[in-house]
Amino acid sequence: MQMNRLLLFVVGIFFAASLTAQMKITKAERLPISQTHHWTLPVFGPNGEKIYFTEENFDGIWEYTRSSKSVRQVCDDSRSGFGFSLSADGRQLAYRTTTNEGSRDRVQRIILKDLQTGAAKVSREGNDIALPAFSGSTPVSSDAVGPENAAPITGGMPVLLGIENTKIAVLINGRKTLLDPLKGGSYIWPSLSTNKELLLAYGMGRGAFVCDLSGNHVTGLGPCDAPVWTRDNDWIIYMADKDDGRRIFSSEIMAVSIDGKTTIALTSTPDILEMNPNCSPADNTIVCSTAAGDLYLLTYEVTR
Repeated sequence: MQMNRLLLFVVGIFFAASLTAQMKITKAERLPISQTHHWTLPVFGPNGEKIYFTEENFDGIWEYTRSSKSVRQVCDDSRSGFGFSLSADGRQLAYRTTTNEGSRDRVQRIILKDLQTGAAKVSREGNDIALPAFSGSTPVSSDAVGPENAAPITGGMPVLLGIENTKIAVLINGRKTLLDPLKGGSYIWPSLSTNKELLLAYGMGRGAFVCDLSGNHVTGLGPCDAPVWTRDNDWIIYMADKDDGRRIFSSEIMAVSIDGKTTIALTSTPDILEMNPNCSPADNTIVCSTAAGDLYLLTYEVTR
């Protein structure tokens, strides 16, 4: 059984400079959701109770509630599952739809949906719109914020806007900054640490790295695909995958310390290709998809 094999992880244990820190997977379970779809790109909601995900063509977003093990479809809009964003209180979902309508080549819309009432409204429309983000409960996007203009937000916490012209767009003190930490880099997979003090991203051809919010003090992590932060900001979780240009033939979930000095394997399952990890902000769990279209919840333990 795949489940039994997954539970028998060959867990890497690492020792930091003090030779006392350890990390291991203590539990693994496949989420009890329909296997009639090929699920992918799971992410936790802001309190860790809910998990949001899409299917391989990105048409639609679903919600899984951990306590009740229930699933509901939030929307079925075209391409909505790619790059959606949740408000800090978990009440709102913002996503971008992409359709072809009449003689127009492409129409994109940003939809703001209330997850409690189900009410949805179009907040923006155009031919080329940046993916949405939230500053608290206020939706923002990189193309709607000029570098010299204060963003329409409340609060002063940094906000990751995404990628703009291959650079990393961040709102700092309400103003947009484009970061190029690797000097001439082209970036994917950016994310802010949970304490909003550090930036994680991947430079094409140069690997993953951590830096400060000015783009300085860069620490290289190596070829870490789809990297994400753990909730304590001490670890980066990522997938180590291999492909032949057409298909992925191996993929495992890994962890690396933020100084890049210690790497461990969290999974070793040749017949299960774990991908696209995301860490809970509330407890020591990781959700990931597999090449077969399943979603798994991994519980980890860190001891010092």
